[in-house]
Amino acid sequence: MSPDPTPPAAPNPEPAAPPPPKKKGKGKLYLLLSAALCVATSVMIGVVAVPGGAPAPEGGEEGEMAHAKRETVYIDIPDHYVNLRGGTNRRILKVQVSLVVETANPTAARDHFQKILAHVKDLLTVVLSSKQYEEIDTFEEKGALKVETLAELNRSLPLLPGDKITQILFPEFVVQ
Repeated sequence: MSPDPTPPAAPNPEPAAPPPPKKKGKGKLYLLLSAALCVATSVMIGVVAVPGGAPAPEGGEEGEMAHAKRETVYIDIPDHYVNLRGGTNRRILKVQVSLVVETANPTAARDHFQKILAHVKDLLTVVLSSKQYEEIDTFEEKGALKVETLAELNRSLPLLPGDKITQILFPEFVVQ
């Protein structure tokens, strides 16, 4: 046997130092930073996406109206009775309607809706009486009826400049 050219390894007189402890909390820190970034992004999107949230360009009548403070007004329409379209079973719909209106001048909007109340009730009669019970008896069908009625009201009513009906509510909806 030939002698080994490399000397044998010397025994380590000191035990190896344990690895440095890992810093805890970095994962939590990253999680908190991510959550804060998500919240900040959501707030910024909300400021831009919400009507009246972001400033409009200056100039002109539209620019001035966009800067005016917008308020939500609820306009209650008195109980409304309508004969539903149908075959042998004649049905009557009793409905209460509340219109949600975005406006810069709540007092003027309320006064204006009192003046056009006959027009509002006429449009409600036209839209609602064109339906059969089977077309409005489910939750989804009532939602579609709201969308159709809202579109017709915004299209046909002589609203004040800058006012818009944003939602229609049926606090009471009874078919007999």
